[in-house]
This record gives sequence, structure tokens and C-alpha cells, in this order.
Amino acid sequence: MTANMQNLAARAANIATATFANALDDFGLADTMILPTIKAVAPGMRFAGPAVTVRESVGPVGTYTSADFKVGAMIDAAGPGDVVVVAGEGANISTWGGMASFAAKKKGVAGLLADVGVRDVEEMVEFEFPVFARHLTPLTGRTRLKIEAINEPVIVDGVPIAPGDIVV
Repeated sequence: MTANMQNLAARAANIATATFANALDDFGLADTMILPTIKAVAPGMRFAGPAVTVRESVGPVGTYTSADFKVGAMIDAAGPGDVVVVAGEGANISTWGGMASFAAKKKGVAGLLADVGVRDVEEMVEFEFPVFARHLTPLTGRTRLKIEAINEPVIVDGVPIAPGDIVV
């Protein structure tokens, strides 16, 4: 991440999301906001940073192999200050949990925005790793989710997100 991007993300992290929402609304850009389906998994969570996008396919248990569920690849693609953004068709299946949160936090990743489920919320809170997700679920993504692409444009809650877009 460039110094300018770091500066922008740091400044954005200190602005309330409601203030961003008001400004986007004033400029006729309300459709660029992900509203009502994605929520913080615990109070007080926030982040700002450039997006590292992930697109997942979803199927019933056994559709994919365990090797298709490459959570480590998501973390490897992200750098310090980045926000991992997962588009997964709104599935009520976990793409991320405590171990991924720990690894991402150690790497300096700013947070996770997931249009799917997550699990191990207590660990996310313990590690102080901010996560916003569509669902909380115990169901593993193993053999149900497949990572199709990393760092390609995705759509989350109807909003297009490109790699490098600032996510707040």
C-alpha cells in the first residue's frame, strides 16, 4: 500500500460511517453503500483500507474439495492495512473463523467484509480483528465453498467493489 493510500485509509478510519453515508447521499451515491445485510459481528468494530477482493462459489456439502477452500490464499493476498472483501452469494456458510482472524491480525490486515457467514466470533473479538458479515453460522465452508478468484471485481450486496477500492 502506498503512503498516500495509508494516509487516506487512516483518515477514513476516524470518520463515522454515518458521516460517510450522509456525504455519499448528498452526492447521489447512496447506491455505493452496503446497507442493511452486512453487519459488524460485535459492537465497536471498524476498519478502513483498500479492498482485496475474493469471489466464492457455493454448493451443498461435498460439492467441492477441501483444497478448493483456500482461506490461506485470501490472507496471503492481503497486506498490512488491507480489507479482505468476500463475495459469496450471501450464503449462510462460514468462510472465515478464529484461526483466519488470528493469522490476518498478525499480518496487519485491517479487517474482513464478508457477504457470507463467519464463525468463532468470540475469537475475533479476543484478537480485536474487525469483521462485518452477512451471517453468523457454525457451518464450515470446507467442501461447500470454492475460491474462484482473488483481486478481481466483485459485487457485494448489489455494490460493485474493485481491488484497491477504499472500504470503510
